[in-house]
Amino acid sequence: MSYLPSLSKSKFVSGVQCQKKLWLNKHQPELAHWGQAQEAVFASGTSVGELATQLFPGGTDARPENMRDFKSWIQQSAECLESGIEVIYEAAFSVPGAFVALDIFVREGDEIHAYEVKSSTGLHEYHITDTAFQYWVMEQAGYRPDKIFLVHINSSYVRKGELDVQQLFHKEDITDLVRANQAMVEPKLRELQEMLKGTKPNIDIGPHCSNPFLCEFKNHCWSGIPENSVFELTYVGAKAWDYYHRGLLQITDLDEADLQKRQVPQFRGLKDGESVFESELIKDFLNAWEYPLYFLDFETINPAVPIYEGSRPYQQICFQYSLHVIKEPGGELEHFEYLAQDDEDPRPKFIEQMLQECGSSGSIVVYNEGFEKGRIAELAHDFPEHSEKLLALNERVADLLIPFRSHWCYTPAMGGSASIKSVLPALTDLSYNELEISDGGTASETFKAMAEGRFEGDFQKTRTDLLEYCKMDTLAMVEVWRYLVGSVK
Repeated sequence: MSYLPSLSKSKFVSGVQCQKKLWLNKHQPELAHWGQAQEAVFASGTSVGELATQLFPGGTDARPENMRDFKSWIQQSAECLESGIEVIYEAAFSVPGAFVALDIFVREGDEIHAYEVKSSTGLHEYHITDTAFQYWVMEQAGYRPDKIFLVHINSSYVRKGELDVQQLFHKEDITDLVRANQAMVEPKLRELQEMLKGTKPNIDIGPHCSNPFLCEFKNHCWSGIPENSVFELTYVGAKAWDYYHRGLLQITDLDEADLQKRQVPQFRGLKDGESVFESELIKDFLNAWEYPLYFLDFETINPAVPIYEGSRPYQQICFQYSLHVIKEPGGELEHFEYLAQDDEDPRPKFIEQMLQECGSSGSIVVYNEGFEKGRIAELAHDFPEHSEKLLALNERVADLLIPFRSHWCYTPAMGGSASIKSVLPALTDLSYNELEISDGGTASETFKAMAEGRFEGDFQKTRTDLLEYCKMDTLAMVEVWRYLVGSVK
């Protein structure tokens, strides 16, 4: 028999998503680029998997000290399986051309129950591909599961006191679904193995580049897509692929008559350098605000495993805010801020200080009101003693995003984006480029690592970096507001 490359479960799933992705993973792995968001997903999945072992305490971990020593892993697992151990964590199963490690192996009387742990809150289609491969390899190795379960996060769980892993996780029996998909496993495995022995597959970019996962080779495969491509067109959605397959790569290749009204400013900005400034609309919008003006921005974390009393999995927990205040026309700019300690529930002090510093009247200016108003509503629900005052804040909110989302103000430098990160440098001399922490995702993941005890670094410097980032968010709003006020005058 000719050599067949061995595939792990993750590589099999990658190959089902895109064969070129799998080929590059094996032959040109240096081209991969993992974003911080994806790395955070990996970290969350690992911690959730370790926590799930508490569902079946007292088991034996079959992993070797060196996780790359697959021979020792398989041998150690075989010894655990042959000795009849009832609960085994990370048992490895191998047949020619395929390798899997099962999260939790359990003997229930004469039956074998297999448990695969995911950090999601429900069953997804790719989970069936994943577990179908797992099941097939186990069966070929002589350990056919009688039942196979997907263990995922129970989104309705609310933490009360010590973490209750039995309530945190939901065990979903997917045996019938997995068995119904067995017929595809071996043919697909052989197809992928043969593909890996050849040259790089000629597969064009497509929706599969981000479904079910954002591909780590996207930067490589998309390198031929020009700037200002149809994929960057505002509100384009799936229609971008129609343009692409018709050979229309750049926004300026399109016909203005085919565009939505809200896409036209971006098109004209690129084609003719045209800007838009609807003075009367913007003037009416700004005149509706009332002094004092409170420019407010939140930062949140959303841990898979709830850290704080009364919180749920993946709930957005406010841990920081920045507030710039102008009390009267022409008044001085004042700044206030809050950043929680990493060892306590941030919300009580967050609420107390925010209510005090936001006063009882005046417009509270945010950027994309759905986020801040949503968090305030959640705080009101979880802390009913403050509900009335918190909900009163929402009645005062003004959304600075509106003029840009509505294209009342647009310049080509915004690139079709109404994000504050795009608007700020287009209208002012400020930018986030000099900050150590320069985006909300990094801020969130950094504080979450601190709160979960995973952070390694200079705590005090990092806290300063967090404060500087959030401060820039509200200063950015102030400067954009000043630009609008100056322009309408």
